[in-house]
Amino acid sequence: MRLSIALEDNYRMLRLITALLALLMFALPIMAQEESEDAPITLPLDFDRLVEETITDRAFYDWWTIDLFENDEIHIEMTGYDGLAPLLGILDPDRNLVARSDTDVQPEPNGIATLDFTAEYEGRYTIVATREGNEQGTSTGDYTLLVGLIARVPSRENDRIPVEFRCHDAIATTALFFQALDEFGRLQVPLEGDAEARMRITVIGEGDFEPLILLQVSDRSDQSCIDVPPIVAEGFSYQAPGMQPTGEITSPRIVQSTLSLQELDWADYSLDVLVGSRDGQPGKFVVFVEGLEISSRGDIDIIPVRRGPMARNTPLSAYMLAVSMRFDPFVTLSNVDETLSVECDDAGMGDCENMPSAEDISFVMTYPDDVTVTFAGHRFDAGVQLFPDYLDTQDLILQSRNGSTHGTYALMFIGELPAP
Repeated sequence: MRLSIALEDNYRMLRLITALLALLMFALPIMAQEESEDAPITLPLDFDRLVEETITDRAFYDWWTIDLFENDEIHIEMTGYDGLAPLLGILDPDRNLVARSDTDVQPEPNGIATLDFTAEYEGRYTIVATREGNEQGTSTGDYTLLVGLIARVPSRENDRIPVEFRCHDAIATTALFFQALDEFGRLQVPLEGDAEARMRITVIGEGDFEPLILLQVSDRSDQSCIDVPPIVAEGFSYQAPGMQPTGEITSPRIVQSTLSLQELDWADYSLDVLVGSRDGQPGKFVVFVEGLEISSRGDIDIIPVRRGPMARNTPLSAYMLAVSMRFDPFVTLSNVDETLSVECDDAGMGDCENMPSAEDISFVMTYPDDVTVTFAGHRFDAGVQLFPDYLDTQDLILQSRNGSTHGTYALMFIGELPAP
């Protein structure tokens, strides 16, 4: 009998301890969550959408990001409540403070901070909502924030390049955009390593650059995103002017998109390609595009190219590399207004002697079943460097020298995404 009572008492004690542990385990995440909620926020903001938040001694500022085009004019209003003396600031895409609301009018408790601003160039700007004195300030309270677009230069087709794009669960900062314009007929000479492939795009990152590829049809919602490396990533090697590859290329640093003729039916003669780096990781990159063709003598391909907004001041080179024998590439670079133009026959010679020769370019790809594709540039290949500090689209006009030959060629882009 005593043994039964003791066991029953122990059982009750065990249940009580279990209940207390469960309560403690439930309470700790709630306490941690409540503590983490009292912290500054960083969120995107749309025009004409009123948002409400709170400034505290611990969370004495919030960041609201908004994408602006060059010469966009905006008006910002921040209204303070419960004793808050509101203060506004604007950071440019490089996170430099370029405007603040207290230059003419000092903040007042429960007042309204206003700021008119014109964007000098395209990019992602940050609106800082804070209080008078910022970190040294003492006022706290709720606030509302509203941003209105006063004026915008009429949008053009080349204004649609995003600062960032989503690739499945990842966010990539755009480094390069180009448009593959073709009828996508059957290639006269199939791509090595995959007879069914009509176009193959390979991106390699150097440094911290983690490449992602987004394919989409112009002016339509159809899209496909590539964020995984090829099956045999360790079989890739390359050499390019200005690049210093060392050792084996690791899997996060290479992605490849292979499209068959059937898969390109949905492209309807125009395929947009965006290349970006996961989470904006900086570094150099190489983009190798196979499956391009001058199908007859005198034929011309025009491929629009554009840097990503965050890479607007970095060099970007483009090489036209012959794949077919006896094909002699010739490339012209022109801006959309045709006010700037440069031609190149043989990189490193003649009128483009300042462009490094394509002889320094090599590319080796190893695919399943031990299929290895080796490509090497030569002195008759053409190359240009895109016009610096120029955000609009630039056209690569691709043909054979004097329109005298035809054949298959590849494009190689060499660029860099700087650190934010």
